[in-house]
Amino acid sequence: MNAPISERIRNRNQTPIVLTAVLTMALAACAPAKKKEATPTLGHRLSEAPARQLRATSDGKHLVFLTDVKKPTLPDVPEDLMVGQLATVPSEGGALRVLGQGVTTLDGAFHLSPDGRWVAFLEGFVIGRHVGVLSLAALGRTEKPRQLAEDVSFYRFSKDAKWLGFVASEAFHLHDLTSGKDLLVEEGVATFEFSPAGNAVLFRKPLSAGGQLRLAAIGGDTTPRVSTVAERVGDYGFSPDGKFFALTSRAGGTGAPYQVFVGESGTSKPRSIGEKAGAFIFSPDSKRLAFIANQTPGMPYGDLFVMSLPDETSARIGTSVADFRFAPTSDALALRENQLNERGQAWQEFKVVRVPAGEVRLHQKSLPKSFINFLFSDDGRALAFIKHEKADLDLWRLDMASGSDAPPERVAPWTFEYRFRAAAPGARADLWYRGTCIREGRQCDLFVDEPIAAPTAAIESADAGPGPDAGNAAETPLPAPAHLKVASALSAFEFSPSGNRLFLDLPRFDTTTSFDLAWQAPMPGAVTAPIDRHVLKHSLRALDPDGKRVAYIVTERRREGVYVAELP
Repeated sequence: MNAPISERIRNRNQTPIVLTAVLTMALAACAPAKKKEATPTLGHRLSEAPARQLRATSDGKHLVFLTDVKKPTLPDVPEDLMVGQLATVPSEGGALRVLGQGVTTLDGAFHLSPDGRWVAFLEGFVIGRHVGVLSLAALGRTEKPRQLAEDVSFYRFSKDAKWLGFVASEAFHLHDLTSGKDLLVEEGVATFEFSPAGNAVLFRKPLSAGGQLRLAAIGGDTTPRVSTVAERVGDYGFSPDGKFFALTSRAGGTGAPYQVFVGESGTSKPRSIGEKAGAFIFSPDSKRLAFIANQTPGMPYGDLFVMSLPDETSARIGTSVADFRFAPTSDALALRENQLNERGQAWQEFKVVRVPAGEVRLHQKSLPKSFINFLFSDDGRALAFIKHEKADLDLWRLDMASGSDAPPERVAPWTFEYRFRAAAPGARADLWYRGTCIREGRQCDLFVDEPIAAPTAAIESADAGPGPDAGNAAETPLPAPAHLKVASALSAFEFSPSGNRLFLDLPRFDTTTSFDLAWQAPMPGAVTAPIDRHVLKHSLRALDPDGKRVAYIVTERRREGVYVAELP
């Protein structure tokens, strides 16, 4: 313990030492504070202007994005809307190629073909009319983009990347991507959908013109054969295998309720299977069709039916349903039933039903003003759901393996984000989630719900320390779940396509639109290594299955642009 100052002053031999110490402390206080070392960056810049809407081709070889973006000067436009030049650059580096001007950040402003060889985009987009000039550019080549049409309101590539369809001034065209030939299919069209094989297309006329649905068979470079399917059509779509299509139609007249129809793609005569119809979806294996019928007028709810195809036997599996989803295995449906009592109190009941047997695998009830959301694992062997009830917001897991009747397991309280990681065939999928959160869920720890195996392909963690400290000692987080903690102080996370690498968004205190990006192997104890700082939210793109090469957008002043990082 230090002696009193009076005693130290009385000791003449100690006086110079005390005065020197005080002077040294004063000088240190006056010296400029050492600047905190910035997060290191691994990426190299490919484009040096402010950028948005970064996309990568399926092979990861080319990047397409908006560059030199600015806020439009027009009044009454969305706050986050920006306009810029559409550009492309090889992900390995090279010359930047500007493709078009006046391209917006709105959804659908540009599309990449499924094979990554083409990009179609709308220049000079007129926001009030939702039309633009459609151009087509080949990626990896140097020729100028081709302008295809003006006043284009709708366009799509076929899934086999053989066709680009578009509607220009309500005329439906098919552009052959191999020969460059343009086929005029029909005038007076609003929207269309290609079959998965690209050998047929359904297209609908505007609702104001009767909403007639037509089916065109595509083959060669001749004008497609077209036949009428139905009148006054609302929704329509093909099954995943393209053998069937379904639609809703006011077959009884303009003011009549919708009916739901199903038909085979080889014929244009669908059959009515339900009255007062709402939404419908095909199962992933195309062997079943789920649809809403018997809707209450003015309400989106109705009875949920499941029909087996092609024999068209159906069974009702829910009432007052508006939201439903097939499991990836096609043998179960998750659905929410909306209930209302005589006092006007509304609540939801969550069910998981095995099909076609109709066996109820799970039935959960929530209180008024509560909700339940849910997510299947990719292999369909597990279901995760969050149940919000009063002050609780809990994450649960249900085993969906064939024959299992185990009750759901409570995983963790107050979970703000959750997802499954891809598992090896037959293995239990890992459930990952953010918990023990502070800052209103913007800063959490990352957990996994059970011991996990090492990645299938070994990843060497970089020898680097954790990202910037984003702690907040003023807040007390909730107790940690009894599961494996993988990472700390993150705002979001995602996996590489293979699941062998984990990317972390680390929150910043100076902005909410960007974050510091880091990575690690997806296992507890792995070292977290920084990638870059001020990375735009939702801009990360993995360029290979394991995420060894990634592209992203940086928003930091004097560093703005598109970057690519090579990871260990």
